Amino acid sequence: ECLCLGLPSLVLSLADNQPPAARAIMDFGAGIYAGDVREPGWQDRLHTGLEGWLADPAVLPTVSALAGALVDGHGAKRIAEVLHARV
Repeated sequence: ECLCLGLPSLVLSLADNQPPAARAIMDFGAGIYAGDVREPGWQDRLHTGLEGWLADPAVLPTVSALAGALVDGHGAKRIAEVLHARV
């Protein structure tokens, strides 16, 4: 939801299936992956990411534009169309 709205995201993972997507968001430039909450150091990475954005707020419009470009918000509609076509 945050990406669709173009909101820069500080992302934490809570489950084993989440890090790949979180890393992809960071690699694309649409957010910062601070790590898995089950591993040490995530608090420091979250703090560092937030401080970085606060120190250089000029970067936020770029991160916002990349976030909005990554997700268009029409995924559920596309899935419904595929499922409907198979009926």
